[in-house]
Amino acid sequence: MFVRPVIGGRLTPLPRHLRWTITFDNGTEFAEPAALEKAVGSSVYFAHPYYPWERGTNENTNGLSRQFFPQGAPFQEQSRYRIAPVERSLNHRPRQRLQSQTPSEIFSEYCQRTLLT
Repeated sequence: MFVRPVIGGRLTPLPRHLRWTITFDNGTEFAEPAALEKAVGSSVYFAHPYYPWERGTNENTNGLSRQFFPQGAPFQEQSRYRIAPVERSLNHRPRQRLQSQTPSEIFSEYCQRTLLT
């Protein structure tokens, strides 16, 4: 299952300056990058295989998601109603790396700053 339609649907409503680039790991679910670039208007990049340090946030988020979905859990069997509360929980969880702010707070602050310039 490709994630392109879901990613496109989530990113397209954002202002263009908030979706210039997207970086993926090399999973088969990220196939069709050219179609995503066209649909979203972003450049798509891929991390190098076996270089997990290039995707630190991704690796950390994967680990946090394991609190809700065990390793090997088939995401295609999960409904958006099951995933949405997990997404909210992770986006509103304070992170040490963000000086105890949440990803949601950082994103909101960035949006406000860029709208004012």
